Amino acid sequence: MFDQLLKLSAAPKKNLSLLENIIILLSLRKKLSAESKQIDLQQPLAKKASFYADLSTKFLSSFMPNNLGNWTKYSPHSISTQLEKQTIEIIKSYYQADKNINGYLSSGSTEGNIYATWLGRNFLRQKLKSENKKICLLKSSLAHYSVDKAADLTDVEVKELAINQKEWNIDLNYLENALELNYQNNYRGFLLPITLGYTVTGTEDNLEKICQTIKNFKKKHPETFFFVWLDAAFNGISKNFTQKKFKPFENKYIQLITTDFHKLLRNPYSSGLILYRKGLDQYISRKIPYIENMLDTTLLGSRSGILAITSWFNLINLNKNKLEKLFLKARLEKESFIKEIIKKKEIKVEVISNPYSVQACLVHENKKSARIAKEKFKLNSFEYQILFPNGKKRLQLSKLFFLPKF
Repeated sequence: MFDQLLKLSAAPKKNLSLLENIIILLSLRKKLSAESKQIDLQQPLAKKASFYADLSTKFLSSFMPNNLGNWTKYSPHSISTQLEKQTIEIIKSYYQADKNINGYLSSGSTEGNIYATWLGRNFLRQKLKSENKKICLLKSSLAHYSVDKAADLTDVEVKELAINQKEWNIDLNYLENALELNYQNNYRGFLLPITLGYTVTGTEDNLEKICQTIKNFKKKHPETFFFVWLDAAFNGISKNFTQKKFKPFENKYIQLITTDFHKLLRNPYSSGLILYRKGLDQYISRKIPYIENMLDTTLLGSRSGILAITSWFNLINLNKNKLEKLFLKARLEKESFIKEIIKKKEIKVEVISNPYSVQACLVHENKKSARIAKEKFKLNSFEYQILFPNGKKRLQLSKLFFLPKF
């Protein structure tokens, strides 16, 4: 029966019976269960929710609370908005962020990158106060495609930055030269996403050195302005448990951070977090005409209160000690798998592995290596074009994820 329904091009003409609906739901459950059990290191995000997210969803899924608004700015009016605010405070405590940081629960880092680009563009326009001074977005060659989407939506010009092939992150000399070149072409406002956990390689941009480059450039050209944010979709949560003293807002150039809950914390899709410096939301705020004295400073407006509750329930149960152990185990599994790859001498690869991340990447020397990796380890590969300082190259890559097992 279920397979027949899949072939329909319109809704059934007759009402389904209770028994038929039960059969459909059981079929769906069986198919989802089969998908979640597939051992796939390359497409890992179809797994089951964490035990705590699953438990809270089962108890509460019949309710539909709406979180409209930013509850770090206003007094929460319902249980879901109270728990959204508390969830934000928990993550802020991990980041050791002070009371001058606001934020809201988002649908994930695609929304985060769009929000950051929108907010940053308006921020720079206000600072420059001149139509003659141009704005551009400088993005890494490995940046997530949502950055291009964000630039398209906000009508911001994009400039690509080269990757250092030794560390697989933004090449600092190239960045410095790009800033000077664009300055000569009358650009005075720069949007710059810094990635912590590239989707393809798992590597991270050097936050401190990039900010030092910006500081040096601004000292030379004080009339320029920057809006810098951290796209930390993958490593924004794990860095709190794999590296000590992760304080993203300690650096004055970092204006915003976006991270996901549905990746490493296994909260249901789509759930994430955006944090930013207090006062920045004035550049994108909109009055809600049907709610007195309230401004919307989010991108989506109405958001799921249930996801706010499951995020909170997940975090209060997955305490720091538990998460440290889970991430350590995942990283050890990654190291063990990489050793097995290296043992296979016929697989000619460069292994890219950030020791603090649960991600890794294989750069195949040739298509034969990629074919053997497919035969021996069932690893798929893909071609990816990357800009390096000496030009663009098309590489054969296999990306790997070793997510914590809840």
